[in-house]
Amino acid sequence: MMKWLRKHRYTIFLITTAGFVIGAFMGFGSYFFSTSPYDAALTVNGKKISYKTYQTRFHQYLSQQRDENVILTEERTKQIKQQAIQDLVREEVFIQQAERYGLAVTDNELAAYIQNSAAFRRDNKFDQRAYFQVIHQVLRTTPEEFEKERRRDILIQKLQTLLASTIKVTDVELSWQQQKIAALSKDPEERKMAMEKPNELRNKMRQEQINHVFQEWLTQLNNQLKVQVFIDKWERRGEGA
Repeated sequence: MMKWLRKHRYTIFLITTAGFVIGAFMGFGSYFFSTSPYDAALTVNGKKISYKTYQTRFHQYLSQQRDENVILTEERTKQIKQQAIQDLVREEVFIQQAERYGLAVTDNELAAYIQNSAAFRRDNKFDQRAYFQVIHQVLRTTPEEFEKERRRDILIQKLQTLLASTIKVTDVELSWQQQKIAALSKDPEERKMAMEKPNELRNKMRQEQINHVFQEWLTQLNNQLKVQVFIDKWERRGEGA
């Protein structure tokens, strides 16, 4: 069983950090460090993220680096810490936006998501025993916490789908792009693709538009973002300061 867990560990790591897959979704800016309100490691637009949540994410990232035989220097550990903070902030912002649009995740959607995850399947079917062993032995969390995080992942994916669904490439736009490529491109393969594979060109144009719109949306969110970070206070407490 442990051999199987090690084999699927990277898949499991990807499951625990699922989010937007489009390249335009980058990290947010620098954060304000202040005095902690009770158990919060971060606040994002007033919403608390607990120190336990931060620690879980940070140690998951460290574990993945060790599995890849990365030397964890002090500088590299600081980078991982910052990445954990950025990812938690980004995810919380997306969750807040999803809730703003009235999106939600049903129990059936959550169950299907988990049961179809490769890390929990053996002999091409969901294995409940493997599920609980992975949760406890690999991720070192509880089913309740794990499923709470997966519900958030699905909600973020729904937000992505909703935003992307509003972006279309019209026939007029496609025709104009075909003419532009035919007239200006020096690449014969590109000219051939534009005329013989219009659907492929349409998809490429749509993806470019999605990336552009999402980047503008992120910039707007970043300008309105209010983040406070209290992790240093927790770490000093751990050192007995």
